[in-house]
Amino acid sequence: MLKSRLVLLLITGLFLSLLNTTYSNSLVKQDDYIPKEYPISSSYFNLTGTYMETNIYDNGDVLVDESDKIIAAILIDDTLENHTWVHINATYPWCSGLGTAENPFMIKNVYVDGLYMANTYIHYSNIFIRHSRAHFIIQNCSLHRNGANERGSLFFYNVTNGNIMDNELTYNGNSIRLFESHNFTIKNNYFKNTHNYTVGLGAAIWCDGYGNGKGSCNNTIELNTIINHYDGIKAHHSENLNITKNYINNTLFGHYPDTGIYLHSTNYSFITYNIFGGDYADYLEEGASIITQDNCQGNNITEAFTVYGPSSSSKIQIEQASTWFNLVDSNHNFIYGNRIIKTGYNPDIHPTVSFNFIWFSLFLVLIIATLVITDKKVGRRY
Repeated sequence: MLKSRLVLLLITGLFLSLLNTTYSNSLVKQDDYIPKEYPISSSYFNLTGTYMETNIYDNGDVLVDESDKIIAAILIDDTLENHTWVHINATYPWCSGLGTAENPFMIKNVYVDGLYMANTYIHYSNIFIRHSRAHFIIQNCSLHRNGANERGSLFFYNVTNGNIMDNELTYNGNSIRLFESHNFTIKNNYFKNTHNYTVGLGAAIWCDGYGNGKGSCNNTIELNTIINHYDGIKAHHSENLNITKNYINNTLFGHYPDTGIYLHSTNYSFITYNIFGGDYADYLEEGASIITQDNCQGNNITEAFTVYGPSSSSKIQIEQASTWFNLVDSNHNFIYGNRIIKTGYNPDIHPTVSFNFIWFSLFLVLIIATLVITDKKVGRRY
């Protein structure tokens, strides 16, 4: 009996150590929100201060004004000579692959400090890809300080088949923007901003289009960590989005209606297993929402949706229709099976912590049940 108890206690101790390690590594560190220059590893290609440019606008017009030219640390356009994927791949060491589904083009280990160039050039992005149908991956890149404009640190215009994963994007206006771009996976990226006008008041992830209802479609946004962006995730004129298991923390402020997740004229999409942390009270009292739908239909907001709210949350009332969910001119949507937990202020929880805690609770119940059964059997024996 003693030996079995020792084994069970040892297993429990090991599990607790693993849980603590996972939790420590998953914490979102809350610093003073001052933009910092990130250290550059020797494994990165540092493209800060190097630019590609063209005077051909997105729709093919020629830009005459020097300040209107398109500039990016990486500019890829399969309709422009010297900017095609094939040319870029043959010229630069940070690009590899063939552009097929089996062997996609790969941009990896690139570092760009945009130095707020978008505040001077309205068409600046750290990485800008347009008119592309090749399969590609952007992975493990570190992209910072793009500046305040409508484009984004990573901007995709008329692009398909992108996989954006494991990147760090901080102190950008808009961090990732998809415009008329489809079949993307945006996964496991880290976003951080400050709501500063120099940095730019933008979204971490923005799916958009021309307003014909087919803007940016069939895109998956999952397992991203978003800290203090003016908007978390927003979509305009899009369809078939899968927004799942993202952690959106906002301890500063936002504006209605772009708070946590905002869908406008975006239909037949899924919002599942997302976690919202931070103090949303400052702008919830103005009638804003953590999730807002405007002119949407056929969306599905379901399964485990958890909100970690502020401790002094008397301003947040579940019965206020505009607090957690706000539907405006929206039809045939499904909202069911959700859990809204109003706990003490806890800005440092990551989705993996919550899911690991569930497994730990089940494991602990199993341990206790085993000990009880063991005690009963031993008692009968004697």
